[in-house]
Amino acid sequence: MRYEDTFEIGFGNPFPRLQLLSVHRFVTGLGLSESKILAIAPVLLVGDQVVRVTLFKTADVTAILNQHGGARQHCIEGRQINVLIKDPNVEERFVRVSDYPANANMEVMKVRLREFGTVLDLRRDRYAGATAGVIPWLTGQLTVRMTLNSPIPSYLQVGEHKVYIRYANQP
Repeated sequence: MRYEDTFEIGFGNPFPRLQLLSVHRFVTGLGLSESKILAIAPVLLVGDQVVRVTLFKTADVTAILNQHGGARQHCIEGRQINVLIKDPNVEERFVRVSDYPANANMEVMKVRLREFGTVLDLRRDRYAGATAGVIPWLTGQLTVRMTLNSPIPSYLQVGEHKVYIRYANQP
């Protein structure tokens, strides 16, 4: 199904859930006047809180995706929440990469993964500090948000490192 003049906003899995009025304020805070918004509809997913926003013009959607697209942190209802604004027509995958050293170059990984699709976002995972005053340290794992043109093998040679790759519905 193709969604025309639409973008999605993912709020992760906040507890308690965000109120729809707060979501509406967030959407209008992106620089959209209420006269440009056709509909704000919650998407029923297990876990994540997602809304689909439909506008009257495709140009407005393109401008929002160019300016605000991707994952960013925002303060909503007094809480810091990771928000992902994306195009629902692009099939994205979250790819987990294990055994990639913390001191290895991220650009090498990005170039290698471009052989299989378009890399939208790449970040290193960190352990959260167990006690106050402890600095979170790197885990050696990466989370990559990308579109896939071809399947990625389970094991991949990236420079001098052999890494383990996994994602949903991996062949």
